[in-house]
Amino acid sequence: MNKNLKDFLTSINKTHSISRAADELYVTQPYVSQTIHKYEIKFGTPLLQRNKDSTVLTYAGQRLLAYLIEQDKNYVHLEREMANIAKFKTGIIRLGTNHPLGRYFLPTILPEFHQLYPDLQVQFIETPTSKAAYLLDNDELDIFYGMGIEKKSITFQSLAASPVYLIISKQVDCYDPQLCGVITPLTNPQLLNNQEIIMTRSDSKFQQQVTHFITAQQLTLKTIAVVPDMDLATRIVSHQLGLTFTTMEALIDNNLLTAKNVNIYKVPETMLAIEKGISYKTEVTAPIQTMIELLLSYLKEDV
Repeated sequence: MNKNLKDFLTSINKTHSISRAADELYVTQPYVSQTIHKYEIKFGTPLLQRNKDSTVLTYAGQRLLAYLIEQDKNYVHLEREMANIAKFKTGIIRLGTNHPLGRYFLPTILPEFHQLYPDLQVQFIETPTSKAAYLLDNDELDIFYGMGIEKKSITFQSLAASPVYLIISKQVDCYDPQLCGVITPLTNPQLLNNQEIIMTRSDSKFQQQVTHFITAQQLTLKTIAVVPDMDLATRIVSHQLGLTFTTMEALIDNNLLTAKNVNIYKVPETMLAIEKGISYKTEVTAPIQTMIELLLSYLKEDV
């Protein structure tokens, strides 16, 4: 839309004259008339009512002028908001994790981040690693903590390889009542052969590593359920159905470390382990860098 249109309509509304409006704005009368006529054709309705002694805005002209005034105000607000975002005064930081990791670090680091950036909003999601890779790559996520993402456009800072655990309900043939309440090293993976297993989704990187382990050990397992995440899989086993692979966080969340009705095995890290760390785009803003540093500080202490 012509940037002078608002000024033309404002001046005509004040002077009730195209010629006086042109003089006031230091432009020619034909230019004012032609500009307004162009928009009368475009909108299909008169913007001016030309009387014998004066020219006034029609209702359509008044509505267009009101819209243009509001548009200018919105643009001023937009410029101010963009300036604030550029100075990190407002905006959004999008943080993702594998379930259920966020509940451990977010309550600790969020208050400190809020003190540094009180007007920045943190949006938190729990998502599989494969989806996090897509979101990061498409600028829909700023930081991800969880299993490693291998992409040229994404930086991954590894923190540690976390062990994987096997939880077995007493309904499984290889359940041993003498091994309840303790964590036992898994020295013979073959005891899992022909047992019933609760799997997580195939697009989960955790499940992909578990499947690789099962294949490498030449195990045959019967999948009886596929669930969204390892926390739910762990909970199902705790209610006495099958076995599953899980993490220490899920075991703690479900109060299973001292449970008397399940066996817990620790898988040797040479066979299976989860490499966890922080993934983010290579170029980051100051708030994102601060969030990364807070995460690293917390997680290194935790490790």
